[in-house]
Amino acid sequence: MRLSQSISVFMFQFFCNPGRQQRIVMLTLIACIFLHNPSHAQAQTNQDLSSFRHQIDSLDHQLIHLIGQREKIVKEVGEYKAENHIPPLQQKRFDQLLARAIQEGGKEGLSPEFIRNLMHAIHMESLRIEKEIAPGKKDGQ
Repeated sequence: MRLSQSISVFMFQFFCNPGRQQRIVMLTLIACIFLHNPSHAQAQTNQDLSSFRHQIDSLDHQLIHLIGQREKIVKEVGEYKAENHIPPLQQKRFDQLLARAIQEGGKEGLSPEFIRNLMHAIHMESLRIEKEIAPGKKDGQ
């Protein structure tokens, strides 16, 4: 039943049924109008949007935390590479990592371009961290 039809039925009951029932019908009509009020619907939409945004904020926080954990391991890798005179950039390793990430991203509905950009950004930060670790720079020397 459409809203206009619902209101018509309630209005008919209100005017044709005097007495105690009038109050019940009037309260029902008010409730019906309130529940179908566009401003109420907008408030509900804003509440739903707020809930979605809260979920996104939480996931963003987790992403940043995970990337931070990753970069701590990168620092350990950088220390190992510095001690063993291995250059920070290992292109073959990055190419394998990128191919795997693009494949996994595809399973999540993410475009190869997005995954490529994301992994390049993470890789650039990893290289920055590894390059800071050089013989003589380690342990604050």
